[in-house]
Amino acid sequence: MAKRSPQMVDRHFDPQEWIQGLNLAAEHFNGHAPIVAMSLRNELRGPRQNVNDWYNYMSQAALAIHKSNPNVLVVISGLNYDTELQFLRNKPLNIDLGSSVADDRFLTCLQTYLVGNDLDWGLWAFQGGYYVNVDKVPVNETFGVLDDTWLKLRYPNFTNKFQLLQRKNQDPTSKLPNAYILYHPLSGNCAQVNNNNELEIGSCANQNKWTYNGSQILFNNTSKCLTSAGEGFPVSVSDNCQSKNSSWQTASLSKLHLATVDQDGKQLCLQDSNSFNSSVVASKCICINDDSLCLDDPQSQWFQLVATNV
Repeated sequence: MAKRSPQMVDRHFDPQEWIQGLNLAAEHFNGHAPIVAMSLRNELRGPRQNVNDWYNYMSQAALAIHKSNPNVLVVISGLNYDTELQFLRNKPLNIDLGSSVADDRFLTCLQTYLVGNDLDWGLWAFQGGYYVNVDKVPVNETFGVLDDTWLKLRYPNFTNKFQLLQRKNQDPTSKLPNAYILYHPLSGNCAQVNNNNELEIGSCANQNKWTYNGSQILFNNTSKCLTSAGEGFPVSVSDNCQSKNSSWQTASLSKLHLATVDQDGKQLCLQDSNSFNSSVVASKCICINDDSLCLDDPQSQWFQLVATNV
């Protein structure tokens, strides 16, 4: 991207021509209501990528778009296939976009897909493949929504992850008080209570409702509450709501870990056991602190209380 020294010049890419192209696109679609966002550049990569050029040219491009089309969101990708944005902690991308920006800490919409090791849900394109790509015919698109025949979904279970989004969870005309759905983002399913009073993962079509008083998670307008029996054991609902292991708090910056403390003072989080019956157990919390050295995948412990009045 840079043009600061001969070794950094890329004869295949002129940053100013790139900015001009973005400006022309922003002008062309100004006033078109269906166009709500513009992405600057997808998945920066390669030996010439560097932080200094990122700040320089991303700032120029964002300002150019905003000047031509102030109503459109500017979507910015990070370095290293859009997985690297940690440098923003020490130096925010300070772009003056006027009163259209709600949060002065992040003056752009940052597009980050951190999909970890399991890429089967990281779909980003509708197509199943390319007719021609890098002089090859045909080329399969492993991140496509469709398979290479363009006839069926590449991953049949992928749409299950959006089932809660397709449901009506809030009704502005409802007179009912808010309750909560215990949502499991990794699977797209919801927590339910089975016949043994134990928590398991199931379809959101028949989800149970919960109330949360800041400590106890109470089941379905009853006096029973979510209770841990200890590390590795299934989480259940019980009448023992005064014990320490029936108190739950969000335990990470993401607010996606629900944790309790056992008798030994160890912090335990809800976790999908990944067993045949999809039971939920209490397990040692994974990566709940802002620790860049934690390389474990915490997604199986992600649970969220989603408000509903329907």
